[in-house]
Amino acid sequence: MMAGPQEYPWDSLSKPTERAVYSSRMVDPTSDWFIYWTVDAAGREGLLVNGGADRGDPRQRLPRFRELLVSYFGPDTGELVLTYVLLNHDLRRVFLEFCKGLTAYASAAANEAELLERAVRYTWSWRRFLRGKQDGLTPEEQRGLIGELVFLQEWLAPTLGWHDAILAWGGPKGTPKDFAWASTAVEVKTHVATAQPVVRVSSERQLDPEGLDNLYLAVVPFQTEPTTTGSRSLHEVVEAVRTSVERRAPEMVDDLDSRLDGAGYTVADDYSESWATGPLSLYLVRDGFPAITGKDIPLGVCEVRYAVSLTEARRYCIDPDVVFPGRRDTLDRED
Repeated sequence: MMAGPQEYPWDSLSKPTERAVYSSRMVDPTSDWFIYWTVDAAGREGLLVNGGADRGDPRQRLPRFRELLVSYFGPDTGELVLTYVLLNHDLRRVFLEFCKGLTAYASAAANEAELLERAVRYTWSWRRFLRGKQDGLTPEEQRGLIGELVFLQEWLAPTLGWHDAILAWGGPKGTPKDFAWASTAVEVKTHVATAQPVVRVSSERQLDPEGLDNLYLAVVPFQTEPTTTGSRSLHEVVEAVRTSVERRAPEMVDDLDSRLDGAGYTVADDYSESWATGPLSLYLVRDGFPAITGKDIPLGVCEVRYAVSLTEARRYCIDPDVVFPGRRDTLDRED
């Protein structure tokens, strides 16, 4: 007996009226959590997770996909919601499975804050599958991951030790800052030496020092010429880090691999292009630093992206060896 056509929850929803953002209905009317199937004015299918009152807590960083738009939305009611909008109708079967899994995982939350936290965590776990391509990380994404690994190995691990340094690496898990420990955080950015001296910032949370004693911007410069002495592929950088972890903190190998997976890295992808990194620059993000933060943004504005001029930021530059003194004593022993 042949199976009938796939039924989709969005089929019973029509486009919203002029004044509404979405047409919607609850995924599970018996649930304690308000999670909805949605259709927007363009007829695009989606999912909405209502996190309740916006308490002003730092928002977790969201992954970016080619075929799926994921964003925060703060309606006039003062609530914070997480929205998913499918951009490619041909992927609705996969999207339905994603939505079902997300709903089940997020619904195990103990409160509204944890509901959004679990939804974001689940979304990151699907990042590679939903990215809409099969050729691994883009060159920009490769540089971003190499930059974080270089900072992890050459600066943070020698100061904190590998165990605490890996625990501090939250970027691949969707935390607002790439690295955070105690009351300190570091956001790592990369810069191609031949390009305009700017770094790209993907949200108003990344360079927001609220709640921290110290926030630093670490910039790793890149040279792209393959003949440059010291050039390494992403695979070679990952292998060097993994070797150090296996030697000095073998109990953290699984934690390292889970973060690499969250960043979209797999050893099966072709990363033959070589990259050479230069000396790290470190900036103290304090009053006056050229950044956009949550307090600068009107209610309802979200998904802010901007660029920071390193020329304008240079007066905030500090000596990284003072902040991370362990590097001077242990870097040679990593070889």
